[in-house]
Amino acid sequence: MSEGFAPSQTAVLVGGASRSGAAWLESQDPERTPLYACFEAVANDDWEGAVARAVERGAECVAVAGGDGTLRRAVTSVMRAGKTLGIVPTGTGNAVATELGIPPDPNQALLSLSVPGEVVEVDLGEVQGEPFVNVVTLGLTSMIARELRDQPKDVMGKWAYLPALIKAYQATRPIPVTVTAGDKVFDGRAIQVVVAVTRNHGGPFPTTPEAAHDDGLLSTYVVEAQGRAGLLLYASALMFGQHTALPSVWTAESPEVLVKPSIPRTFVVDGDRMSFPEVHAVAHHRAVRVFKPGTGSSATGE
Repeated sequence: MSEGFAPSQTAVLVGGASRSGAAWLESQDPERTPLYACFEAVANDDWEGAVARAVERGAECVAVAGGDGTLRRAVTSVMRAGKTLGIVPTGTGNAVATELGIPPDPNQALLSLSVPGEVVEVDLGEVQGEPFVNVVTLGLTSMIARELRDQPKDVMGKWAYLPALIKAYQATRPIPVTVTAGDKVFDGRAIQVVVAVTRNHGGPFPTTPEAAHDDGLLSTYVVEAQGRAGLLLYASALMFGQHTALPSVWTAESPEVLVKPSIPRTFVVDGDRMSFPEVHAVAHHRAVRVFKPGTGSSATGE
């Protein structure tokens, strides 16, 4: 059990590339922010320097405000500094924050860092030298992200993903791919490949029934290419976390996964698009220390 971190021990670093993060930073009380070790926006290429400056100012907890993509960019610098990661969810999916029970409201999440909780160790993924805190995907995902820009997620919740998924399928072509995870191999045509280091991906959706964020394994599933009826079945099952029971969905749990498409493809790494001829993903067991608010604690602005 941790007593939490006083504001003077907490650096709040906001992903500068996030519009929602910038809006949240702008909304903060200017009389309260000086109480923190630092409270500032960080450019994508300045996380190492920003964390170093925070440590110089006495930060023991580096609270990163943003979504999973921002966490991905910040996590290595926080680990190298030997400090505890705090999470202030201001992104879209916020899968890691949701999984750890961090309040979805960023103001509440920030306040919860100063009350009793627990410092937990979670796995970190790595793909082609790049860290990831949630998921690497190939196929439908990039198209879904585009469609979701016009969907009212705040109103519809996870059901906003259903029409986006169907529209994305219309623009997605089957991908010849070989996926190797331990002694299991998928070799065929897929519309979606998901490799996650957490229980959930894409925000609200479970990866596999066996998935965990601290087991040292990557949870992988592949959706075999089928017709519209098969896609609708997969989409419906995904809404209820039953997709891995479908015969068209291949799954595996392994510390390493190799995804090899027939030609170089665009993968989505925690929301960031990256092109690779293939990806070799590895799970680093309990590599990141994260502050998790206590279930019985409450944070106030006092």
